[in-house]
Amino acid sequence: MAKLPTRFETAVRAARAHLVRLEGWLSAYRLPLSMVAFNVTGAASLVWLCGWRGVSATDLVVFGTMYLLGVIGLEIGMHRYFSHRAFEVTPALRNALVILGSMGGQGSALVWATNHRKHHRFADQDGDPHSPRPRGEGRIGVLRGLVHGHFTWHFAEATSMGMRDLHRYGRDLVSDRDLMRVDRYFWRWVALGMVVPAIAGLAVTRTLDGAFTAFLWGGPVRVFAVDNAIWMINSVAHSCGPAPFDARDRSRNVWWLVVPLLGGGWHNTHHAFPGSARMALLPGQIDPGFWIIRALECLGQAHSLRVAQPRGDSSPPAPD
Repeated sequence: MAKLPTRFETAVRAARAHLVRLEGWLSAYRLPLSMVAFNVTGAASLVWLCGWRGVSATDLVVFGTMYLLGVIGLEIGMHRYFSHRAFEVTPALRNALVILGSMGGQGSALVWATNHRKHHRFADQDGDPHSPRPRGEGRIGVLRGLVHGHFTWHFAEATSMGMRDLHRYGRDLVSDRDLMRVDRYFWRWVALGMVVPAIAGLAVTRTLDGAFTAFLWGGPVRVFAVDNAIWMINSVAHSCGPAPFDARDRSRNVWWLVVPLLGGGWHNTHHAFPGSARMALLPGQIDPGFWIIRALECLGQAHSLRVAQPRGDSSPPAPD
């Protein structure tokens, strides 16, 4: 008599089909190739807009708003919530975080969170998807490591995500039908992130020219800025800066990434206390992302926050 599949096995089969839909043509290279396209277009658009076209107040507001929403989706949504479950949210906010996080084009919530959990499991060791450890001798080896940690790891076959990774690091995500239902439309959310700024520009300026420049600022330029800020955590924040806590890896705190990433620059602190919703744990530090989470809690959209309480030493404290 044939053995009936377990609920998890059924969920894994659905996740496999989900990944096939996400990867589509060119298999696993579709996502990194799209990142290349978005970032090259964004960088070229930034040069043209600032050097020749000029910048309007509407363009800056559209860019700033889309940038903020994009970092909220990645740092608060993909990172602190989906990857580490540092707090809980309502179903409506959960769906919103999936959509906002997907607009950066870095991968669906399933892909992003699974890769990030794998990174924490093997931080700066063999198996880490994007460690910037030197790859070779001398300065060339250091540079190659930084480039790998920043972006080219997306193309490395050895660090690509497979079904084994889903079994090991993403069981709760794979089994979450509500998440998978929204996450399956990843490419539509990416497209939405391009359409929204154009609509905003058209509504404010009432011209196609205004819609076009708003599209560039809120679309490709925003993706270029958000993606490279996030990727600096993989490269810069594992290469230089202070390490006040013993995280047993090369993670570092990078103060100048704190504001652009809503607190994500306190990366050594995060690696020491990965389950904490607050990353600013030392005197004088700020964490704008935690302020947003607190605000969501006051609005009844977030709850069960896990916040580490430093004890004056470098050992990981238990969350309260």
